[in-house]
Amino acid sequence: ATAALQRRAREAARAYGEGRPGEAARLYEELIGGGHASVEIFYNLGNAYLRDGRPGPAVLNYRKAWRLAPRDPDVDANLRAALQASGAAEADLSSAEIALTRLSEREWAAAAALAWWAVCLSLSLALLAPRRRWVCVRAAAAAAAVLALAACGLWTWRGFERDPEVVILGERQNALSAPLASSSPRFSLPEGSIVRSRGRQGEWVRVTHGQLAGWIRRAACAPVLLEAATPRPASSS
Repeated sequence: ATAALQRRAREAARAYGEGRPGEAARLYEELIGGGHASVEIFYNLGNAYLRDGRPGPAVLNYRKAWRLAPRDPDVDANLRAALQASGAAEADLSSAEIALTRLSEREWAAAAALAWWAVCLSLSLALLAPRRRWVCVRAAAAAAAVLALAACGLWTWRGFERDPEVVILGERQNALSAPLASSSPRFSLPEGSIVRSRGRQGEWVRVTHGQLAGWIRRAACAPVLLEAATPRPASSS
């Protein structure tokens, strides 16, 4: 299975390098569909779509890569390039969300686990070494603060599952005032725009961007939800 995966990845990279981005995208999609998603594959798939003139799918896959590697400079640069290619709306995040998504969900989970054990160890030492009790209690308090911060980070990332971001995949969409084709448009979303899903009704999705809210067809967008993926060990090619 590993050899087949590596062979398919090489085929995709070769297709991209030889100027066949559509074929490269198809091969990367097959890898993801087979359960072999990773930051690098999402990133390279975004590159293939961007070169193929499809900024919507490019943004979608760059954003999936961002979910796993939020500080990756290559992912950030190419995501911005894809957004600028069609004048799309960037993700609207609060200051707290921007700060808390500097670490990935995996990193916050690791920090929470370490902080939990640090709290337990510090309190245990406080009982076993009465003379150093206050030092241990202060250490436990510091670890508890880290644990609380990690919980906030995890809650923020889980919010992207509760109310997922969605990306406009095709031509410019008008967000309507109601889930009816005859309703009036409220604002326009170019291909590649990133908005938040806030509910569904039939074939419609209610989306928000900042103070704006409206309805778009589900077929016109795709959620930024992760398939089984692994962390990226090195910079993308």
